[in-house]
Amino acid sequence: DYILNTAVAVVRDLLNVDRVFIYKFQPDGSGIVEVESVSYQSRTIINEVLYDPCFKEDLIDLYKHCRVS
Repeated sequence: DYILNTAVAVVRDLLNVDRVFIYKFQPDGSGIVEVESVSYQSRTIINEVLYDPCFKEDLIDLYKHCRVS
């Protein structure tokens, strides 16, 4: 947890953005936000489930095998 939390904080600072997060990819193409660095003005989304339209069913297997870039 320490390493991931430090990583998102450093990346957020480096990019000068309001939010950086890492989420755990789920088999159905969704993701659960595991760690996050967020500015004081923004609402946290930690533990929320996200759905990214880029991970449609036909791309999930390709992504799992590192064939999507």
